Amino acid sequence: MVADINSDAAEAVAGELGQLAQAVDVASGEGVAMIVKMILAPFGARCNAINSVAGETLLLKGFMCEDRPEARAKFISTIPLERFSTPEDMGNTACYLSSDKLSMVTIVCMEVDGGR
Repeated sequence: MVADINSDAAEAVAGELGQLAQAVDVASGEGVAMIVKMILAPFGARCNAINSVAGETLLLKGFMCEDRPEARAKFISTIPLERFSTPEDMGNTACYLSSDKLSMVTIVCMEVDGGR
């Protein structure tokens, strides 16, 4: 069993003003995943994607352009669960999607975005 899990952004699913390039990039990644699925599924390979909201990682400062408490609070206010994602959120989702218990699941684009 092979599980290829790509981490994409929520902007590709919901869209976000000013994030056209990001949405196109991620959506094209999901399209590639669908083609890979069609080619490799007969060999037992699975391919899933994780669409994430901004995460509490070293990349957050660059994503936000200004890493101030007010900017963080403003962005977090757009997330119904009121927090950034964590590396643990992504890891737990990847483990879930690659589990043998989901051996019939392929081309799932799971949104791990706090309800955004």
